[in-house]
Amino acid sequence: MEHFEKEALRKTFKKNQKFGYIICYVDDIFVIWRYGTVNLRKFLIFLNNQYPNIHFTIDIEKNSPS
Repeated sequence: MEHFEKEALRKTFKKNQKFGYIICYVDDIFVIWRYGTVNLRKFLIFLNNQYPNIHFTIDIEKNSPS
């Protein structure tokens, strides 16, 4: 999975473009995405089109009151 993630990020972002923040743990990935919801959905489609046996889903959390 680490190789897959690095390749997917390399294919998506330009050399000096910042991704945001990403943490991977077992089969979970936590991401702070800075490019809007529309681009996040496009990125999800891109990821899911890389390998048919790997499927990603997203749960979007927005700022919520404490």
